[in-house]
Amino acid sequence: MNRSELIAQLRSQRQVWNLLLLEAGEDRMQEPLPGGDWTLKDIVAHVSAYEDWLAAWLEASRRGELPGQSVTTMPDQDARNAIIHRQNRIRLVEDVLAEAGWVFDRLVKAIFALPDAELDNPALTAWYVGPYWDETTPVWRAVAGDSFEHYQEHIPQIRRWLDEKS
Repeated sequence: MNRSELIAQLRSQRQVWNLLLLEAGEDRMQEPLPGGDWTLKDIVAHVSAYEDWLAAWLEASRRGELPGQSVTTMPDQDARNAIIHRQNRIRLVEDVLAEAGWVFDRLVKAIFALPDAELDNPALTAWYVGPYWDETTPVWRAVAGDSFEHYQEHIPQIRRWLDEKS
């Protein structure tokens, strides 16, 4: 996948995500979702945390560095998600949504800065992919997993919740 295709896919899936959030409405974003104590606001903050880390990771790679330590890279996924949840629990819906917007813009900008050759050539990127994913993972796949594929992980739960509420 080249840069233009990745950004087009990311923007397309983000539009689906944003329309779902718009359907829910800000006034319902603090209602608990079925099966737990997370709200839609919590899920938006959770997804944004991963996208923010992706942007920092890509930006660091342009400087020939790895990003600093982050809760999003802890090996225990349940533990890291619990920490992200606790960190964002008391935040206002407006703040979480605003942050989600600028984090997404930051991620797109970071992708624009990548050479096309690095998106699908693990031999060029193993030094910065390997510490977080299998070193043979293409950069585009790493980005997809923590952005638009991440939306797809949460959309079914949100859709069920919206359908139950209507």
